[in-house]
This record gives sequence, structure tokens and C-alpha cells, in this order.
Amino acid sequence: MGREWELSFRLGMHPWIIVAYSAPIAAATA
Repeated sequence: MGREWELSFRLGMHPWIIVAYSAPIAAATA
């Protein structure tokens, strides 16, 4: 059960990680 919660938590955080990493790069290359 803990593993399923961790998986769902990581899947929920993944889009925010992408935004956090891509935003500075997009701003620098724009």
C-alpha cells in the first residue's frame, strides 16, 4: 500500500518537476 501511494505521489509530482525544470530553460532560450 505504501508503494502504491509513493507511485501515485511521484506521478502527481512529475508534471511539477517538468514545469520547474523547463521554465528556466524556456526563459533562457526564448
